Amino acid sequence: MRITRRWIALLTILWCLNAAAPAHAFWIWSASTGLWQNPMYHKFATPREQYDWAQRFFQEANYRRAYKEFKKFIKRYPKDELAPEAQYHLAVSLQQMRKYFDAFLAYQKVIEKYPLNERLTDIVEQQYVLAEIFMKQRQYGEAKEILEKTILNAPYSKVADVAQYNLAIALFKTKNYAEARAEVEKMAEKYSFSPFADDAVFYMGLCDYKISSQVDDYDAGLVRKAVDSLEYFRRSYPTNELVPQAESLLNKLYHVQAKRLYDTGRFYQKQRKYSAALKYYEDVVQNYEQTSWAQLARPLVEKLRAQQRPK
Repeated sequence: MRITRRWIALLTILWCLNAAAPAHAFWIWSASTGLWQNPMYHKFATPREQYDWAQRFFQEANYRRAYKEFKKFIKRYPKDELAPEAQYHLAVSLQQMRKYFDAFLAYQKVIEKYPLNERLTDIVEQQYVLAEIFMKQRQYGEAKEILEKTILNAPYSKVADVAQYNLAIALFKTKNYAEARAEVEKMAEKYSFSPFADDAVFYMGLCDYKISSQVDDYDAGLVRKAVDSLEYFRRSYPTNELVPQAESLLNKLYHVQAKRLYDTGRFYQKQRKYSAALKYYEDVVQNYEQTSWAQLARPLVEKLRAQQRPK
């Protein structure tokens, strides 16, 4: 009776230990070695066996485990012909696990460590997908880093033009207007065929507007450059949906220019240099008729003209 109880207790303990064992604690038959093996701890006889074992988890969408197994493969066989594919699938696994920036770095490793791999097109497109995720999350620093690499990796890929455009937008969103202007100009020149080319021209003008607005003192050159850029956009793409926004910005710039001219005219008028004052007032009336400053300048033009008429 005591022996029976001891056996029951022993079997119960063994059953509990078996139930508590992790899911990977099982054994499989290896035809190549003729032995039973535990894949969690066993080094496979060939790189192919190790790779296939990792692929098994990848195909089952067990990406966490697939990532671990591909990582093991790369560590053990970094120069094997299957290493580029292992690194690629490791990156895909990270992406599926929503570890997006780590996935970007893993994709980049495929290009840098295995430059002759055949996955370049897929990698660049997936890197762009990752950049879009960060753009939507307003994580523009991460998006910028990924987009720069995407363009560098394949400057003429299917996503190169939109990557260049979004790189400029990411810089614009972080108020790096001068850098954004340079990148969007590249986009307009290098990818003139792109459906984003006309929007890029608008952003050139918008960046110029922002740059001119950042200067404490009036800078006629910066304001003129912004006006020229936005007028060029309006003239070149009259049907673009951004034209109303360009016109709104232009009206603000016209207001700034007209005010500057009007204030200069007032200065000369106070100095009793009436001919010089008249010149500035006339400029306001003739070239900035749509502004409130033209309404203020018009009666002054009439007054100064009357003063200059021979009596």
